[in-house]
Amino acid sequence: MSFIEWLMLGLVAYAGGFGLRYYRFGNKSPGKKTILALTAGVFGLFVLVFIGLNFWALKKPLDLAFVGVSALVATFIFYYGLTTDNHNTMNPPD
Repeated sequence: MSFIEWLMLGLVAYAGGFGLRYYRFGNKSPGKKTILALTAGVFGLFVLVFIGLNFWALKKPLDLAFVGVSALVATFIFYYGLTTDNHNTMNPPD
């Protein structure tokens, strides 16, 4: 995958998290259990997306390192978009 494709995937992950926070939760912060549930669901979704990209776009056998690292990075970017506040800081759960 080229650099611009990685940037686009990161943008989609960040916009998904930020959009969910902005349009679904508004000014209130989502609860810790909600954040963890959304993050776990998005991780599962990204694992499926990167398995599909691995087979369809890259035409390679299953590469678990590519799938795992890519899904973790995309999930972190989603989590950052979901938990940022107006001062651009992260609020990790306890």
